Amino acid sequence: MYAPQPIIVRTLKGVHFTGVIAQNESAQENLVPKGTDPTNGVVSEGLAAGRHTRSRLKSIRITSKENLAWEIWLFGSTLFSTADADTDRFIGFWTFTAADAKQTTLHGGVLDTYFYYYIDGLDVVYQDSDMTGQIHLRLANRSAASKSAGAAGELTVALALEPTEGL
Repeated sequence: MYAPQPIIVRTLKGVHFTGVIAQNESAQENLVPKGTDPTNGVVSEGLAAGRHTRSRLKSIRITSKENLAWEIWLFGSTLFSTADADTDRFIGFWTFTAADAKQTTLHGGVLDTYFYYYIDGLDVVYQDSDMTGQIHLRLANRSAASKSAGAAGELTVALALEPTEGL
C-alpha cells in the first residue's frame, strides 16, 4: 500500500515576509513553483504538477527571530480575500500565541537564535483555484509589538503538504 509522503514548502528568509508587520496587520506571499522561478521558487514541481497544487496540509512550522503571536492563513487564489463571498478563496488559518514558541539553550547556556512554533495532526484540503501551481499564504501578526524588517525580523514558514489526486 502506498503511503503518501508530505512535501515541505518553505519560505525563504531574505525573500518572503521581509518587511515590518504591525499589530493586527498581515503580509501575503504567492509561493511559486521552482520550475517557474529557479531562484525564489519554493513549491516542488512534484506538488505543482498539473498546476492545481491539490494537497492536504499536515503541519506548520515557523522559525522566527522574534517571539510574536502569528496566524498562518491559506487561500486558494492570488486574489486572497475578496469583497465577494462567491469568489473569496479562503481555505483556513492557524493561530500561534507567543507562549507557543519554544527556544532552546545551546551548549554553554547560550540561547538559540530562533523561536520555534509547530503544529501537526492537521488535515486541511488545499487547492490552487487559479491553476498557477502556487501556495497563497498570509502571515498575520497578533502581537502588541510589530514584526521587524530585514534580518532582525527574519522568519521562515514551512508547510508539510501531502499531494492528493483529488479532493
